[in-house]
Amino acid sequence: MQEQIRPFPRGAAPEQIKRWAKWMRRGDASGCHQLPERSLFLFGWQMPVCARCQGILMGQIVGLILIAAQVHMPFWLCLASLALLFVDWFIQHIGLLPSNNVKRLLSGLLAGVGQVNILRYAVLWLVSLCTN
Repeated sequence: MQEQIRPFPRGAAPEQIKRWAKWMRRGDASGCHQLPERSLFLFGWQMPVCARCQGILMGQIVGLILIAAQVHMPFWLCLASLALLFVDWFIQHIGLLPSNNVKRLLSGLLAGVGQVNILRYAVLWLVSLCTN
């Protein structure tokens, strides 16, 4: 019988568990499934969102930094990064190939960067409509 993954370390203090539970509720509110086997752990504590969602959030931050640094992705590359996320999910979903947390994190990271850049393109398009 497989041992169940513990979402927090054995012997954790009640106040630590309470603080961790608060973050887990925030992760749940974001719409993440929070499956322990698809989540990353830091010092024995399950992260509040799964590896894919964590990658997306990290990618969004990286995307904002890149935009602030005037580094812009071509639109086709933004779409390709989102397509890669879908392909990773779909291949896993139909059982063709298993995914792992590293693939989920990386595909999420690329998709997050692409998503922010697509929003940048949308804002620029709306601004151009208003100024013409």
